[in-house]
Amino acid sequence: MFTEAEIAELQFIARAQDLGFSLAEIKELVSLRNEDGRSCPEVRSLIRRKLRSVREKIVVLTELENELSRAMRACDRALRADTSVPRGCPIIERIAGGKTRRKT
Repeated sequence: MFTEAEIAELQFIARAQDLGFSLAEIKELVSLRNEDGRSCPEVRSLIRRKLRSVREKIVVLTELENELSRAMRACDRALRADTSVPRGCPIIERIAGGKTRRKT
């Protein structure tokens, strides 16, 4: 079976994964962890980079949420409109027209 130290290492890795760290970042954290506190500036730098990445992803996801909400409202309006005249799906038309592109 596993030793207590191995279990602690696996738990550390699992918690780091839960925080969104990649395997390469976790490898770096494990290495820094073994330096007994002397590595705090390096860990802080890694955390700062991860936090910046998370914040950038939040911006992109917020933009995506807004675009999907606009598409849903357009679809709702089309469905409430007179359906006697055949029309295309406004969401498909948006996608086909390239109107969903977000600036990156």
